[in-house]
Amino acid sequence: MKWDEQQCKDWLRSMAMGDEEAYREFFFHTYGPLYHFAFSIIKSHEAAEEIVSDVLLKVWMQKERLLQIEQLKLYLFVAVKNTALNYQAHTRRNLLERLEDCSPDMPSNVPGPEELLLTAELQRRIQQAVQQLPPRCRVIYQFIREYGLTHKEVAELLGLSQKTVEAQMGIALKKIAAVLTLQIDTGNKRTIKRKFSEE
Repeated sequence: MKWDEQQCKDWLRSMAMGDEEAYREFFFHTYGPLYHFAFSIIKSHEAAEEIVSDVLLKVWMQKERLLQIEQLKLYLFVAVKNTALNYQAHTRRNLLERLEDCSPDMPSNVPGPEELLLTAELQRRIQQAVQQLPPRCRVIYQFIREYGLTHKEVAELLGLSQKTVEAQMGIALKKIAAVLTLQIDTGNKRTIKRKFSEE
């Protein structure tokens, strides 16, 4: 499910008035992305569940104060990151190193009208191209394209400069385009070769 920032803020306003149903909707809408992010840091399903549940419980407890937060999505990701890092304070590896070493099982967004125009084959090739990216490029690409964070938000979340994020995103897009172009060219050559063989 794609993260809907405006919907989350609407739920938060209802929660501030004591609406428990709004909190339930908010919880299930945000739990998945936050859980996958927590798991990519600590590599423990139980710990990730506990961390995200704790963060979302605090959201309910501090719902009135959180109405002042403009970047709610970034706030929640940072809260999960900090809680996860505190959970594993004994480790020396930083957040980016952990993310680079894993292939985060980030949930795919529900396809929108534009995405439906893409063939299943092209979607598969894009996913393959993403998995072939260098670790840092892949992490940044997924946060921007799959979680919808801005370059500035990713920079803050990962402790990088915004220029570094922009440069890495540029590298990611170029590599994906190169892989897709190569696959398309190869596919065309095979089609042409097959056609001449039939003749």
